[in-house]
Amino acid sequence: MEMLKNLENEHEIIDSAVETCMDEDVKVGLKTVKFGIAGSGVVDEEGGSNDGKLLYPIEDRILMRKGFPHIRNGLTELTNKLGIPLFSCSHPGCGAGNAQGFSKDRLIKSTGKLARGEVRYLGHIKVSATPENLDDTDASACITREESNHAHTAKRARLTIGGGITGAEQEKEENYFDISSDWVGLDHNPNYSEDEQLKEEEKVGVLFAQMKLGWMIAPGIRDNQIDPFIIFDAHRIKDSEVLNENRRIAELAIAKAIKELENGKWTTSSHT
Repeated sequence: MEMLKNLENEHEIIDSAVETCMDEDVKVGLKTVKFGIAGSGVVDEEGGSNDGKLLYPIEDRILMRKGFPHIRNGLTELTNKLGIPLFSCSHPGCGAGNAQGFSKDRLIKSTGKLARGEVRYLGHIKVSATPENLDDTDASACITREESNHAHTAKRARLTIGGGITGAEQEKEENYFDISSDWVGLDHNPNYSEDEQLKEEEKVGVLFAQMKLGWMIAPGIRDNQIDPFIIFDAHRIKDSEVLNENRRIAELAIAKAIKELENGKWTTSSHT
């Protein structure tokens, strides 16, 4: 299998990537790349309690449903270029899933249905202190928080633009939500109909919706008056045009979020 070397560290080897929840307690192995997406991408436009609909509004779910094929398309293209397989997984105690009324079994089945084509679903990751191998692959991941514990400790939401974040990089960074913007510049599919195309404001909105969800469920982000949202570049994307587009959309989403915060438009909800 062809391996990717980090441009800043020629000795670092990457062997796999996973689409998984943006949850700050979802950790991956040293050689595994994490691409964070709210609820691993599952959407139910009707489900959940009234509080869940405040936490994860219906209009945001509709946008995420439209946006997910574009996320998948961009990440598949990216991992193909990097020469590593892309997998997907879900986790126990998923807040975005709970907000939409997903049971454990339904969450597993629904996430599995999203794993089409070359992307294989590896199931629910385990609660563990350290990442464990997923099925018979090189990928490894875990969630370090117990399923019954919905207390989020993240102080920031981190938008990844340069090829996700590995377990090795997670160890050097703090516990933040991970929201992937790595897909934006590679989302090119000639088979999209006009209605399926994702406009710039919708790409911004996909990131924005996830940032808002993170802010609502994590007191540390709400208390952060300086930099609640940051950009992380792992320097794994060599194409400057792609990288610059990933950054541009991420920066627009952050600017939109900061403006709404300054105007007092965001309100909190309990974690369902």
